[in-house]
Amino acid sequence: RITWGVINLVGNFFLIKYYGVIGAIIGTNTCNMLACATEDYFARKYIGNSIRYVSMLRIVALTSISAVFIWYLDQTLLFSLPTLLRLAVSAVIYFLVTYVLFWILKLPEFVYFQTRLRSVIGKL
Repeated sequence: RITWGVINLVGNFFLIKYYGVIGAIIGTNTCNMLACATEDYFARKYIGNSIRYVSMLRIVALTSISAVFIWYLDQTLLFSLPTLLRLAVSAVIYFLVTYVLFWILKLPEFVYFQTRLRSVIGKL
């Protein structure tokens, strides 16, 4: 994990310089994906197959759709807002879009997430 963290910092340095926030997203997500792939390799090597790849690809696809939607929204409607307000609005919309997509497709992870969310809200 530390190695991927250092690679992430170096990659972000160059990507942010040329692509801004989108470069940071690309660099961070790429390093996280490679870190997960490395951890998966060692997990399978020592304890066996533990990842459901089809489910994982669905989650990646849904969150990617949400990210593209937010990017488009940010470039068109939210561009005139102050930066912190844009960030807050984008985060809320991203969460809602992802939540709705998970709900529509009834992914098993959605049921787990919904249960956890209800328990957290119940404690407030």
